[in-house]
Amino acid sequence: MKEAVLEKEEVPNKVAESEKKKRKGRGATYMLTVIRKKFHGSCSTVAVNRRGQLIGPIAVELQSYVGILARQSVPITITTWHKVPNELKNKIWEQILVIFNVDPRAKKRVLSSVAAKWKQFKSRLFTRHIIPFKNNLKMLRKSPSVYNFITQKE
Repeated sequence: MKEAVLEKEEVPNKVAESEKKKRKGRGATYMLTVIRKKFHGSCSTVAVNRRGQLIGPIAVELQSYVGILARQSVPITITTWHKVPNELKNKIWEQILVIFNVDPRAKKRVLSSVAAKWKQFKSRLFTRHIIPFKNNLKMLRKSPSVYNFITQKE
């Protein structure tokens, strides 16, 4: 009888311990290997199929790098991608061309990928770091440590 009582008391403790350990997740990607290529001046060629779609392992690298450019280059204060200045879009395209050799016909497809990743970033930022703290102005004044590149102006 006493053993059954002890077992019931132990189970909630194990649950409480597992609730304390929260998964951190992957975190932000910085693509250090791609950035090293930029400094060494090497350029990777991205394959394109008949439909103009980027294919192959280099295309996967490009997509990850595009995500970095989207979240670090485009201000979060801009409401839609259509309001992003063309100069900034061209600057992003030029930054891509420094590291990747991409067919110029794929520019529209690559920039629309930048737009999608930027929108995902803004949505993730809002749902994870603004909605939970909407009643706590002190927390909202600080940018999340994961996104330390976000300045107070934004």
